[in-house]
Amino acid sequence: MAATFETPTGCAIPELTIGTMNEVVVRAELVATQPNCETYCAASARADAEAACGATAAAAACRTDAETKAEASCQTTCVSETKRIVAETALSAEALLQLNARGVSSTSLGELKVDLVFDEIAAASK
Repeated sequence: MAATFETPTGCAIPELTIGTMNEVVVRAELVATQPNCETYCAASARADAEAACGATAAAAACRTDAETKAEASCQTTCVSETKRIVAETALSAEALLQLNARGVSSTSLGELKVDLVFDEIAAASK
């Protein structure tokens, strides 16, 4: 994927000379289709229920109840043409130093490897 630069409102900045880079934010959005929402909501509800109730066998009934409620709520929120399932992270200062040391240019950020966790349902950015 080629690097693109844009304003916070999504306007492209076609020609850019980078002096200093203070932060790089990586954002990914999945379309809120029924299959994507089912997968996301099931995983999110499971994680939330375990966090709320604990992972012990004694907490199984609590987890089941919490997971069922969280998944239903998530599904209601998720399936919408105006929503996206979102993961976003910012590169650490250390990562930016390493990136700057490799000679970032206005046409390329080089190769970035970022782990993203999809943890939010939000309005589509564009």
